[in-house]
Amino acid sequence: ALAAPALVGSYNGPWAAGTAAGLVFRECTRGRSAVGGPAALVGALAAACEAAGVSVLTDRRVEAITVRDGRVGGVRLAGGEEIATGTIVATCNPRTTLLELVGARWLDATTELEIERFRCRGTTAVMLLAVDGPVEVAALPGEPVERLRLGASSFDELERAFDAVKYRQASPQPYSEVWIPSIESPELAPAGCHVVAALVSCAPYDLADGWSPTTREVLIQGTVRQINDHIPGIRERLAGGKLLAPPDLERELALPGGHLFHGESALDQFLFLRPGLGLAHYATPIEGLYLGGGGSHPGGGISGMPGRLGAQAALAR
Repeated sequence: ALAAPALVGSYNGPWAAGTAAGLVFRECTRGRSAVGGPAALVGALAAACEAAGVSVLTDRRVEAITVRDGRVGGVRLAGGEEIATGTIVATCNPRTTLLELVGARWLDATTELEIERFRCRGTTAVMLLAVDGPVEVAALPGEPVERLRLGASSFDELERAFDAVKYRQASPQPYSEVWIPSIESPELAPAGCHVVAALVSCAPYDLADGWSPTTREVLIQGTVRQINDHIPGIRERLAGGKLLAPPDLERELALPGGHLFHGESALDQFLFLRPGLGLAHYATPIEGLYLGGGGSHPGGGISGMPGRLGAQAALAR
């Protein structure tokens, strides 16, 4: 119960030095959950933007951040359209922002090296399930349970699960954080049905034999079996499902290394060292360009804090 949350987003087992800092940091930075989940938060942000006169474009792709004389000139969209601006707060991964959208030629050697060394080794897969029927936890009959942690029951079991990652294997006994968001937000599923989401740890981005259909199926069946042990009958009521392995997260959500939180949580990637010493205060060497995503302090998750702090840094300038 203590170790698993501390390891989310890290590249360690619980016996590794410094991992207790993950628990302390998580407890210090977490806030209240958004009622309705991430979708409700996105809806509230969009409504606030529109009320403030912001144009929100969701059907465009940014190809480049243009730079003129060391200062932001704007963004170039797919298709060639350019939007001129003197200030950008980029909430994508810092590697994507600085190495792909800006380009290393506009960075000094120190900044380029810091970003290249920023570790984004994803070890978590996302599994989404549609359940045709009720969802009830065996240990708590009749009670609505929205969240469970499943898998290892000791530090040693957690360490053994992570051992597989060291050898570029998916653990046969991963630990999972499971959410049933349709309990609090029943509109997410048809009446009497539910959706289940699981963060499946110890599933590395760079598998030795690649993410083949067989590998995916083994992970899916193992996780479903694990959930079924605590929610009996769920396996027989599955109406559909989808597995997003770290390479899928990289491709579909533009997350380098498939890391959900835009970068590993580690002692050398916390606080003023995230994503690098020269980028700790959200400003970049490009005048007018600021970082505001999970690759900056206090890290990834559904807090909105990196964006808020990045915006405050831009306004302060």
